[in-house]
Order: sequence, then structure tokens, then C-alpha cells
Amino acid sequence: MELLYGPTKPLEVPPAQPRDLAESKRLCETMATVVADRVREAIDLIELTAHRLVDQITAEPEERWVRAYPFGSCGLGASVADSDLDIVLFCSFKVTAEVFFREFPPLLQPVVGNVVLVPARVPVVKFSYSGTSVDVVFVSAALAAPPTTEQLLDDSFLLQVARDTRHSVNGLRTVLEVKRRLPVAYDVFTTVLKSVKLWAMRRKVYGNLYCYPSGVVLAIMVARICQVMPASHPNVLLRFFFLFYTQWLSRHDRISPVYITTSLESRGRIPGLQTPGDPRRDACRDNLLPCYKSRIPLCQRRSQ
Repeated sequence: MELLYGPTKPLEVPPAQPRDLAESKRLCETMATVVADRVREAIDLIELTAHRLVDQITAEPEERWVRAYPFGSCGLGASVADSDLDIVLFCSFKVTAEVFFREFPPLLQPVVGNVVLVPARVPVVKFSYSGTSVDVVFVSAALAAPPTTEQLLDDSFLLQVARDTRHSVNGLRTVLEVKRRLPVAYDVFTTVLKSVKLWAMRRKVYGNLYCYPSGVVLAIMVARICQVMPASHPNVLLRFFFLFYTQWLSRHDRISPVYITTSLESRGRIPGLQTPGDPRRDACRDNLLPCYKSRIPLCQRRSQ
């Protein structure tokens, strides 16, 4: 059976020091004050609006389901104040991408005001809800009910997703994969991730657009140090994060990619998706910090 917790064996965790409990408690209390709210309200609004759309299209019970899931930092429970909410909306195959992006924004607009459709490889519906920016991506799936976690983690599930919406599944699948690869308590992981994310945001070294690690890259980096040093105190892991990556990035030869699966062997190409990244042959080998997503591994490139 495949080991779940990364490509290498963990280090021995040193005995807890008297200060660890107090420092970890203070860290948890501080991170609890910066958490983003209104996630559930935004999901309920999106599902309610999607139900109105589906009701206009079909009357068949097995075709009328909808389900919205948070992904990104929000899905990992590590969003902080002022973070965007990333939501993926699943509907049955009766709702095509063309129909969704044409009909969904007008249904939503009377409730939230301005709604913007951003065309891209992964089209996004953007709006503001109670002062929080919300990004919605769409998936059309040939299923009689919303997908389960087991289905979402199975690569064959992608073949049941409309080809033009397959890229939209990757964010949620990455979140689920990160969660199942953690050898530490989930609240320990989220406390460390929120701490690192807040540190990066305040020092202006955060975000795809600026060639710095994004939220998903930081999540993979934090998950990896949890695998290497599965300590039970967040303060220990937070210190180890900076020690580990200071040494990782100070190498004079090519920097090895960061990933949390047991290997980077590809499970094959899925039609409609990018070819999985391979550090032995693709452009990622020239990046300063190659970081591989764990589902159909794709490189998050940080090259400047």
C-alpha cells in the first residue's frame, strides 16, 4: 500500500519544550482573529442561484443537483481577512459551460450588484459579497448526484467531467489531496499555513501575479514540512518552515521541486488537461522554486 505522507521518511521529532505549549496557544489565538468569515453564506447564495438556473433547464430529479465547494486557502481553512473566496460549483451535465456563463451572472446580479465574467482557460465569475471578493469556477459532470471525496480524488472521475470544464476541478482536487497527505492534526496545519500566509502578505512576497508563491504553493510547502517534521505544536513547525526552506533555497546547484506525493510519476494524460509536469524534461527544472500540485501534477513556476 502506498505511503501517504510524502516522498521521504520523517525526521525524529524532538521532545517538546516547556515554552512550546504557551507559544502554540498564543499562535493559535492570534490566527483565530484573522480568519475570513461569510464562507458558508457565499456558498449558500451560489447554490441557491444555481438551483434557480437548473430549474429553468430540466425537471428530471437526477439532473437538478448542484453543489458548491470552497477551494484554495478557503477550502483549506486557511483564509485570512481580506482573502478572496474561491468556490467551485458542480452541476449535472444538463448545464453546459456555455449556458452557465450566459445565464448565471444575470441571476446573481440583482442580489450582489456588479458581476464580472473573466474569460480564460478557467473562466471565472467574480463578484463581491458583504465586502469579500468571491471567485466562482464551474464544472459540468455526468453524474446523478454531487461527487464524493473518493470520486474527486480518482483520476477516472475527470472523464465524467465535460472537457471544457476539467481544468476547473484541479483546485478542489489539490485541496483534498493536501488534506489526506497530512500526518499532523488538521488544526495544527491550518494554524501554520495561516501564519506563513499572513507573514508573506505583510512582507509583499505573496501572489502569482508578482512571481511569488500563491496560496496553494504555500499550502504544499507547509504540508511538506509537516511530513518531514510531524510535530504536534504549531510553533515548532513554524520555526522549522523557515529553517527548512532557507536551507532548501540556498543550494548552489539546481533546486529540487517541492511536492507531497510519494513520487512525481505521471498517471497519464487526461484529455482536455495540460500534460503532467515532469522535472526531468520540462521547463520547471529551470525555475527557482518548482512546486508540484499533487493531482495530475502540474508545476507552479516561480522563476523571478
